[in-house]
Amino acid sequence: MKKLVSVDLSRLGNDELTQLIKEHLTDIKNPSNAVTLTEGTPLYDFVNVLGEDVTAFEKQTKNVQKSEQPDPLLAADKEREVALRFFGRNLKVAELEDDPKKIEAHRLLDLLWKTHKKILSANDKSQTTGIDNFLLDASGATYTPSITFFGYDRVIERINKANNSYKSILALRNAEEAEQFTKVFSLLNTTRKKFAELIAAHKTEDKKEKKESEAKK
Repeated sequence: MKKLVSVDLSRLGNDELTQLIKEHLTDIKNPSNAVTLTEGTPLYDFVNVLGEDVTAFEKQTKNVQKSEQPDPLLAADKEREVALRFFGRNLKVAELEDDPKKIEAHRLLDLLWKTHKKILSANDKSQTTGIDNFLLDASGATYTPSITFFGYDRVIERINKANNSYKSILALRNAEEAEQFTKVFSLLNTTRKKFAELIAAHKTEDKKEKKESEAKK
């Protein structure tokens, strides 16, 4: 009796997991594989439910940019980048000041910006952490007076709100995906349990037949 090949599903990405399940369903339904699906049986019902759920899972995890409606996560990501660039552009204007106090305030804020502006080209996860660090430095005693002096408090608050909005939406999105993963994993485990029990039954039958065969000798 062949053994079920072990697959560490936790190491598969969304697309890979979806493809695995689809191939399972295609193989099972392929007439050339001689699998009989009798309507009303547990296997028939399971295959149909799995097909419906994997379709829902695929839609949930597809690139949301293809949606007709704007994606809230992309919108939040764009807003925080716009807010950051707005801060940088304000500094470009401030560098033209000739007042000694403004020149010094600009020097400090320019140092802050040069330390953190690479976050604009970072990936989403690194950008989130980078903005958190930027805001932490901006709220420190070194830079706060200069930010207040130029009236940039509202700009900093805009960056903070945009970043928090992005993190909140991402957390909700991850929770929704986790729920879909749980459903699919549950279905996979149900099937694997059935086949594990089937294999165990075959082994028992094989042992019984072996004993009977030896007894006849």
